[in-house]
Amino acid sequence: INGNLIDDYLYHTIHITKILKQVYNYSGNIAIQKNKNSIANIINSKEIVEFKNKILGLPIGNKKLIEIPKEIFNNKNLAKRCIVGIIDTDFNLSKNISLIGKMHSLKLMKQLDILLETLNISHSIKENIDHTIIRINKEDSIKIIENWQINNEKHLSKYKIWNEFKTYIPFTTTP
Repeated sequence: INGNLIDDYLYHTIHITKILKQVYNYSGNIAIQKNKNSIANIINSKEIVEFKNKILGLPIGNKKLIEIPKEIFNNKNLAKRCIVGIIDTDFNLSKNISLIGKMHSLKLMKQLDILLETLNISHSIKENIDHTIIRINKEDSIKIIENWQINNEKHLSKYKIWNEFKTYIPFTTTP
């Protein structure tokens, strides 16, 4: 699991490490590459990889093939938690206080579109040749941030600054 060293440091060292321990009883290893501005949680477990692939049906390899497991569509709370996970890792908070995500997996983004629609979250989806973008409107972005327990301090810190001063400060980092 990779992220931006500056903006995702707390998310990786606190939140993801905690989840790995809770779910798999495995802390994993954190790798920091300052020259690439990268932080990663690395799992060296064949059992966990096989569980995610063979039991959960998550593909190994390129993220273009990823999709949301079917079971999530039948459980509103699980759907929200899945959406939060995707927002935490693959979305950004824009100057308009809209959550915006860009991915190469068209199938995943279409599934996310369906989940957001089902949960009455106002958004738009735009398909391009090699990626798809979802933009959640301001009101529903605020609703998600305030009520759905977003975990990535990257989004929370930008929102807290905007909420306190009613202005978006561009080019800020989490610290």
